[in-house]
Amino acid sequence: MLPVLKHGEQPVKNYGYKAKERSKKINQSHRAVYCCGGDCTGDIAGALFDLVVMATETDSAKATTVYGHKKTIKWLLVIAVGMFGFGFAMVPLYNLLCSVTGWNSIGTNSAQATTADISREIDLDRTVTVTFDGTINAGLPWEFKPLVRKLAVTPGKSYEANFYVKNYSDREIVGQAIPGVTPWQGTEHFHKTECFCFTQQTLAAGESRVMPLRFTVDADLPKDIKMLTLSYTLMDTDRSALKANAGLAKH
Repeated sequence: MLPVLKHGEQPVKNYGYKAKERSKKINQSHRAVYCCGGDCTGDIAGALFDLVVMATETDSAKATTVYGHKKTIKWLLVIAVGMFGFGFAMVPLYNLLCSVTGWNSIGTNSAQATTADISREIDLDRTVTVTFDGTINAGLPWEFKPLVRKLAVTPGKSYEANFYVKNYSDREIVGQAIPGVTPWQGTEHFHKTECFCFTQQTLAAGESRVMPLRFTVDADLPKDIKMLTLSYTLMDTDRSALKANAGLAKH
């Protein structure tokens, strides 16, 4: 496109217009060369400022990441200590829950049944399946299991089941078995006349033992209950082990 001429201005040939454009490009090229030679200090200062800002932003991002990692580690340590503390308080909390709800009460399930507690009636027309389960509380180096997993019992009759236990540690440990009956409605109808859960069990290093259980399922057990599960959790009575582990977690 040709330039628009003002009033009184002489026309210029096409090559003159193109020459002006070439001159403009040459000036821009010369300016870039001069800047490289140090004549454009303003442009160089601006570039340096941009580099400083970029470096500052990078350092800030790194600092934010490090702070986030430290915060995460602190929270993990708090959670670990809290878990050990919860394990230490588990038995008192369990007792409190059982006292409020009446479910699987340690006091009820660990008590030895007397003749007065057991119904003399025998229901020969009925069979109830009793299953046995044994677990070890975390940190106890023992093996603990029922030697019989299931029994078909007649309500009112007496039965026997045995549990096996072994101490795999190199020290003497005193354990306590905590029983529980499910469903909880069957708790008052499950009577133990002999049980290793009545007393604490002391095992020397490497010692093993067969522990007997004698029980009777009351004939008054609700008719809709056809299966009962007797579970034991074996715990170390020395709670200092948990305290020691909690102390290590803090460090």
